[in-house]
Amino acid sequence: MRQYYLRKEFLLPFVNPGFVDNQRLFHKYKASLILRQLKNSPESKAVQILKYQNLLGEQILKATILQEVFLDEAAELLGLNFGDFLSEIKPYLTTEQLLKLKGQGFSIGAHSFYHPEFWKISEVEQINEVKKSMDWLVEKSILK
Repeated sequence: MRQYYLRKEFLLPFVNPGFVDNQRLFHKYKASLILRQLKNSPESKAVQILKYQNLLGEQILKATILQEVFLDEAAELLGLNFGDFLSEIKPYLTTEQLLKLKGQGFSIGAHSFYHPEFWKISEVEQINEVKKSMDWLVEKSILK
């Protein structure tokens, strides 16, 4: 088994605070779960919603933040509950884990709050995404 060693002085993890503590699921992750579920339910009404958005088959993996509402609708029709998934699987770091990493000498930076495709949102929204993520890191004492 291969082991990997992290050298702190070269590692600067970036976080998207909107997902920390498993509060919300990244829209690309939602798309992946829907795609998997559609393989078991190809006749679902969710297909109509996705077809309207040109998100059939593997195309769903190209869904943008602007199509997240359609992903949520499709998931509901498929019986997918992202809240249950987040509470059971816990795919994201917690604030406590981030503080522990900071205490171990890791530097943690902000990326954006919800990781939207910046080319799909306005400049004002881009600035708000970055500011909100930086403010969150300061508020949680992860960044000074």
